[in-house]
Amino acid sequence: MRETFRCPRCNRTLKRAGELCADGHTLPLDTFPCDECMGEFKIGASTFPTAFTFAVTPNGQILDGATGRPMER
Repeated sequence: MRETFRCPRCNRTLKRAGELCADGHTLPLDTFPCDECMGEFKIGASTFPTAFTFAVTPNGQILDGATGRPMER
């Protein structure tokens, strides 16, 4: 479990916000939101701004919170 991690977009040191849970199971992913970097999410035809959020696997791979796809640092 990581308590801090650098944002892959702006390089700020972020504090862990929590773990990712799905179907009642906690996955080995730490989640981090960055209030400096904005992201967005869609509901139907509407798009809403949100803090950029990402997850980090135990081996250090970064996953985009919006797509679940691996990201480059």
